[in-house]
Amino acid sequence: MIGFWLLLAIVDLLKNYVNAVNYGRPFDWGFSLTFVSIYALAWIILSYLIYQTFLYFNRQSWPVKFVTHLLLSTIYGAIHVLIVSLLFNLSLYDATAATASFWTVFIENFTMRFIPSWVNSMLAYWVVLIILFAFDYYQKYQQKTLVALQLESQLTQAKLQTLKMQLQPHFLFNAHNTISMLVRTGKSGPAVNMISALSDLLRTSLTRADTQLISLSEEIDLLKKYLKIEQARFEDRLTIEFSVNPNSENALVPNLLLQPIVENAFKHGISRQMGDGKIDISVDVSDGSLMMMVYNSGPPLENNPPVANNGGIGLSNTRSRLQQLYPGNHELRVENAVGGVQVTIKIPHQEKEEIVNETV
Repeated sequence: MIGFWLLLAIVDLLKNYVNAVNYGRPFDWGFSLTFVSIYALAWIILSYLIYQTFLYFNRQSWPVKFVTHLLLSTIYGAIHVLIVSLLFNLSLYDATAATASFWTVFIENFTMRFIPSWVNSMLAYWVVLIILFAFDYYQKYQQKTLVALQLESQLTQAKLQTLKMQLQPHFLFNAHNTISMLVRTGKSGPAVNMISALSDLLRTSLTRADTQLISLSEEIDLLKKYLKIEQARFEDRLTIEFSVNPNSENALVPNLLLQPIVENAFKHGISRQMGDGKIDISVDVSDGSLMMMVYNSGPPLENNPPVANNGGIGLSNTRSRLQQLYPGNHELRVENAVGGVQVTIKIPHQEKEEIVNETV
């Protein structure tokens, strides 16, 4: 508010100077500076009082606020005229050259200029009040927007957390079934290796149970631990290959993104084929996007590509999480490939530093 009145004083001073030049009159800088300075100083003081009054009556109903401020505008307007007249006459009064006393001169000038100055001061009061109401409305709007964004973020995080928690029991159920099968078939060695690998996998995943996004390198490390379990199950009948672009290792991806895709590859592909199976996992960066592809050998899709819109908890869960995290900016395709099926996931290529910069 101080800046507003100082700016207004400078504009008024320049306006008076331009008018004097246009009409060929001499311009008294000292007189003009004194007047606009006193005028601005008086309003700076009164603006603070108006602000305190505004805060005090702002909780009242609109009729009460209107009547209150209408009354206060007349009072504050009169006070402003009184302060300006008093300070202005004090600054210009010269007792040695004056033919009348200070109070005589003050009362004469005050009564002569009171009515027009009073009206202008009342209008200035309402200008200050409108600015305060506008600023208050803007603050409340910003606060409501912030609260709405926080609630939306909390709801999104809650949905993502629910989706992620669905994956863990589903994965554990399948892993324990595999261990039980190995034990029943007398394969104690692979069963022990699988239990050890499962313990390692759980230890790794639980340490970041509340993290929605992790680096690709962490996701690949987690996936390798999972594949170690499946390797124990299929032994030499399974070939696993990774092809990961080094420029993508620091990219952020949803936690447990690839594991359910690979799990589906075993369930619907590797386990249904006779002979050896193959899993290929490749990651690349292209045009600001992260491309992740999981290929599995096995029988082709019976209904390609509509099956991409179906799937069990793993695929549907992944699709829901991607929609929550990257609405309208992701792809998830399931399609037949040579000798098997390929799942392709495309998401924005973002790293941790980029996420931080976006939120600051």
